[in-house]
Amino acid sequence: MSISCIVNYYRNEDYGEEWINKRLISIVDRFKLADIGEIAARSRRVAKGASDLYEEKTKISAISKENLLNYQFKDDNKLIENK
Repeated sequence: MSISCIVNYYRNEDYGEEWINKRLISIVDRFKLADIGEIAARSRRVAKGASDLYEEKTKISAISKENLLNYQFKDDNKLIENK
């Protein structure tokens, strides 16, 4: 659906121009937040994969003060104590 279609729909429903502008801004903002959330989820999966691969290859925990991969959280907010 194009923006002009959305604007025309709201005009036909007797919404004011100010309300329509605010509505369009909120729709754009929602799409931006969805994109940011998707990027964050992908980053979290990449970091988890890298951590798991490191632990598999080195047989050393990826979470320690010695190896500079000192994460406070792993596996979606499961608290891991620093060693």
